[in-house]
Amino acid sequence: MVCDVSGRNPNVFFELGIRMATQKPTVIVKDDKTTYPFDTAPNRYIEYPRDLRHPAMEKFKKQLIAALEKTINQPSENSFIGQLGPFQIPDVQVAATTSENLMLEKLDRIEHAVQEQRSSRLSRQDRLGHNPFRALTRFGHDTSLDDDKEVVEIRVDTGETQLQNALEELAHFPEFEHLEVSYERENDREWSVNLRGFDLNEKRLRKIFGRVLENAIPF
Repeated sequence: MVCDVSGRNPNVFFELGIRMATQKPTVIVKDDKTTYPFDTAPNRYIEYPRDLRHPAMEKFKKQLIAALEKTINQPSENSFIGQLGPFQIPDVQVAATTSENLMLEKLDRIEHAVQEQRSSRLSRQDRLGHNPFRALTRFGHDTSLDDDKEVVEIRVDTGETQLQNALEELAHFPEFEHLEVSYERENDREWSVNLRGFDLNEKRLRKIFGRVLENAIPF
């Protein structure tokens, strides 16, 4: 390859650098008005007249032909990079694949990323009390007392401290501040919570209590 650095175009020098780094045969030429760049001054340049005068161009042509013939058979050790020390360019392994396999690989990566996100979320929920709001088990009038209050019984899966913090937070809502609250343990983790009051809105109570219980601090 012949590389003309006349005018010192940065793109040309970039391409020349790649050529040198890969130890590919290269002949560098320039016109007689372009100064030698400092970094590449040790390289041999073949000059030609900028005005392209015929006698001088004939001389340049002979020098260029001789340089090309010499470069073809020149070993990489004699290149500019090779003179600085032994270098070996690693081979890039290229494997052919079908579009179907490529799509399957991308789907596998997406599935792996989703699994990591899910594991991270579950780990966080475990620390905060995973899915504590289990189900509404009973809603209706409390027939044990003659005060016509409604009762909501909710089964929750959480620690006692988190449950207590959730009930305190629930009492901050004006519509629930007069609730009568009681709870008892069903097993190691589950609690039965009874909420009594007048004119209870079942759907809103389930929604609010589930939210405060999930966000309650477990310690």
